[in-house]
Formats: sequence, structure tokens, C-alpha cells
Amino acid sequence: NYEDYNKSVGIESPSYISLLDSSKSGQSGIRSELAPTMIKFADENKNKFDNIGIFEIGRTFDELLENNLVNEKKKLAIVLASEIETEKTLYFRLKQVVEYLATFVSGKINFENGVENNLLHPINSCKITSGNITIGEMGIMHPAINKNVDKRKTFAVLELDVNKLLEIQKVDFKVTPTSKFQSV
Repeated sequence: NYEDYNKSVGIESPSYISLLDSSKSGQSGIRSELAPTMIKFADENKNKFDNIGIFEIGRTFDELLENNLVNEKKKLAIVLASEIETEKTLYFRLKQVVEYLATFVSGKINFENGVENNLLHPINSCKITSGNITIGEMGIMHPAINKNVDKRKTFAVLELDVNKLLEIQKVDFKVTPTSKFQSV
């Protein structure tokens, strides 16, 4: 977790485990979210490209358990950034990615309002759910953070819990062919 970078742009992302030797590359703890790291990498490459698309499947650690172990999760994070494309285009591109994954992995996915993540825009963001299970969150990056990272580019962020995505039962579709001999 790049805590110094996160503070400089206004991202609040806690670390539940601290590193003993945190002098290397500004990392002071093990991350609880993937998206802030992807935003940092997009920020480092923002002057090289008009459009940026970065993803990572990695492990995060959150909530310290009673036995001094942490709850480990596998997550997918995607960050899109563009000077050319609109917020709407980036948002719906992320939505297409989620729908595509749901088609082959888990079945029915819902997009619901009510994200409490300080990284995402309060209105242009949503929770990704299946039934009562929250799988992840996506949306346009919060304007205050976006302004600190890059005033010219628009950023869209997606973070999914891969384990929860794979646990959801797939919905089987039954296809009934139409008759070759239609009634008159």
C-alpha cells in the first residue's frame, strides 16, 4: 500500500498489516484494496498515453482476525483513464466488462446505488451485487481525487471480489426452439 501517494491525492485506503522495512519504494503496509495501486500506476503513465487501461488480479488483506491473522481476498481491479472519452463511455465500458464476466462465471448481476467508497463519485458509481451478496463496486473516480491525480483525464474504477464472484451459482438458461411449422 503506497500510503504516502494515497495521502497526497486524497485516497483513504487503510493497511491492516505494516511492513518491517517500509523504506523501499514508499510502501508502508499491505494493501486492503487494489484500485489505489492501479490509480498510482495510471498516474505514473498518464503523460505517455491519451487512453490508459490497467488491470490486476491480486490479493488483498482486510480485517485483522482474533488470532493475529488477516482475512485474505482475491480481487480484480480495473482502472480506465482517458482524455478523449467521456465519463459515460468509461462507466459503461466497465459495466460491459462486469456483464461479460457474469455471463460466463456467475449468472445474474445487479447494479445498485449506494456506494460508500470515498474513492468513487457519490452519484456516478454503483455496487455490484448478486442476490444479497455484494461482489464489488465501480464508477467514476471522485472529482476531488481525480483533480489531484490529473485534471485532463477522466478515471473510471472497478474492484471485484473474485472469490464472491465465483461462489455465486450460475443461472442456467433453457432455450426452446421455435417450431418449423408455425400455426396459421
